[in-house]
Amino acid sequence: MVRILKVFLVLIVLLVAAVVALVLTFDPNKYKTHMVDAAARQNIALRIDGDLGWQLWPRLAIKANGVSVADPAKPDATIAAIEHFAVSLQMMPLLSRQVIIDGITLTGAKIDLKVNKKGRGNWQNLGQVAGASVEPQLRYALATDFDQAQTRHVQAEQPAFDLEQNLQLDRLTLNDSDLRFQNAEGLKLHLSALSAELTQLKLDGTAFPVNFSSDFKLQRPEASTLMGNTSADMQLKVPAKLDQIIIENLKAPTVLEQGATKARVELAANATILLGRATDSGLSYSGDLSLAPTNLQKLMVAMGTPLPPMAAPEALHKVALRSPFAGTDKTFSLTPMTLTVDDTTITGTAGIRDFSTVAIEVDIQGDAINLDHYLPPPEPAASKGAAGKKKAASKPAANPDALPLEALRSLNLKLLAKFDTLSVKGLNFKQVRTNANAKGGVITLKSFDALLHDGPLNANAVFDARKDTAKLTFKATGDRMPLQALLKDFDAPALVSGNGGVVATGNASGATSTALVDSMTADIQLTSKEMLLHSMNLEKSICQLAMLAQKQEMPQINWADATKLQTLTSNIQYANNALNIKSLNSGVENMALAGLGLVDLNKGALDFKFNLRIDEAANQLLNCPITNKKLLNRDIPVRCKDRFEKLGATSCAPDLAMLEDLYRDEVKSKLGKELDKQLDKNPEAKELLKGLFGRQKKDD
Repeated sequence: MVRILKVFLVLIVLLVAAVVALVLTFDPNKYKTHMVDAAARQNIALRIDGDLGWQLWPRLAIKANGVSVADPAKPDATIAAIEHFAVSLQMMPLLSRQVIIDGITLTGAKIDLKVNKKGRGNWQNLGQVAGASVEPQLRYALATDFDQAQTRHVQAEQPAFDLEQNLQLDRLTLNDSDLRFQNAEGLKLHLSALSAELTQLKLDGTAFPVNFSSDFKLQRPEASTLMGNTSADMQLKVPAKLDQIIIENLKAPTVLEQGATKARVELAANATILLGRATDSGLSYSGDLSLAPTNLQKLMVAMGTPLPPMAAPEALHKVALRSPFAGTDKTFSLTPMTLTVDDTTITGTAGIRDFSTVAIEVDIQGDAINLDHYLPPPEPAASKGAAGKKKAASKPAANPDALPLEALRSLNLKLLAKFDTLSVKGLNFKQVRTNANAKGGVITLKSFDALLHDGPLNANAVFDARKDTAKLTFKATGDRMPLQALLKDFDAPALVSGNGGVVATGNASGATSTALVDSMTADIQLTSKEMLLHSMNLEKSICQLAMLAQKQEMPQINWADATKLQTLTSNIQYANNALNIKSLNSGVENMALAGLGLVDLNKGALDFKFNLRIDEAANQLLNCPITNKKLLNRDIPVRCKDRFEKLGATSCAPDLAMLEDLYRDEVKSKLGKELDKQLDKNPEAKELLKGLFGRQKKDD
């Protein structure tokens, strides 16, 4: 046992002696010039201010201080500067005059990357050698002959640098470093306290762990500065051909800060990045992406781009994503995608088919979504008062409901969307199918198909945002629409009930959503086989008129609080929040009805003028048959006028002017008959009157 221990001690002493001898006999500074020359041949201006020296602990390494890299065309414009640089070497191969790099440590690196107006980076000339092959081979920068061989022949004599054999790093470390990037448009990115570590690096496709952490600051020309910190842990695979990078089990938690607001995002992904060197096909990548549930409202505040206020305070508080992804330097797609937005689950595909035009394509299906949660909150009542007006006058502010016209002009979108249920503005749609596109400031709703209260609805529209005042045109067609439910949806009085067909064609214009709504006009065609007109009984009004004409008492009848209309057609114009009934034709309990009127939603009042016509057959079916034959086969006017909240039995009444005309005709008729009787008794007077009226008529 003692002998074995002695043997080990001797081996250790010999090993230490060999290292000491190596350090004492080999001065790396003599090859400093050759390193600079080798870099220059690769179009890299390398500068080493300090001496090259040996580092014995914790690993045998060649170290240097004050190393910098620049473009030879601009040697004073440093691209990267490193305070301390150490390359650790495997000792046993070194004794055999073989250089096997074991690890690299960079401390205090400062990297400055810039992109000019032409889109070219200040680093892109590095390594670009005129007349060089597409795949330049890396050769030894350090001579490995410890004798007095001429170092100028070393590069030519040594074989090509074998990445798999010669670059097997146990550790690649970046400590306390700093990276700055800026482009000609004013975008600036600063990574500080930058640290990264790669361990067990082998460029043979074997996975090796990577971790990274940094603080960051992103300054954007037209947005607020974005600050925070991020870290990442992953497994990388890089083959010797360097034609692809495989990322496995990436986990990248990120914290964004904006004032006192902090938001955390957790991203997970797997990816394969094809560099396309061999085929010159360009960059391509694919993988799986996962975004943990995130408060998007808080995240956007932390990013300096807060979302507008929404009706539901908890809107967008839980947004998550899971999807495979694929893309190139021109395209990106998520297929198949699962997106969770609060209580809504959306599946389908989404992507950008052309980065140069930001052409977006979306094809999704969702279960249930309430868009009212994401619309602006209702305006507080106090803001409509005098105090609110005074405040607005003293300090003008941007209109909160201004339409995002600039964003809409840049939108390039093709959208196919399906939802089981969709709610918006109190309307509850089922089986929603939407087809829309947007380009050049024109948004076209090709089709919107849905069930509204189980009645089929189809709509199309065009929204033109190319000018400062946007224009909207639309057409909607509904069948078997429950009219009372629709009126309730629009907070209008339940004047009618029953199913009807609706065709509405309209337009609007404005730069704000309020102006758009206020300016809306529409022509509406309404048809219904059967409808009830509530709080108005037109037959009762006819009966009242008949009883007055006949000088009779109203019969004791339990009158219904509605009028049944059959086979109704109506032409309605909507403008200024009022419905102008231009024409209305229908049957009422076997009577013919025609009318017109106005429903003023602003004043909460209506004013209808109806003309009813009763023939002999219809008269037999009335609750109070008319005995005055002069009321038959003529238009009988009835007027219904009242405020919505007062509609009732007294809201409709016959037009008494018509009754006065009727009485006047009867009086004339009676006077004429009496005069004829008297004239028949006196023939001379009758002939005299005939001559008088005949001569007067001739003179006329």
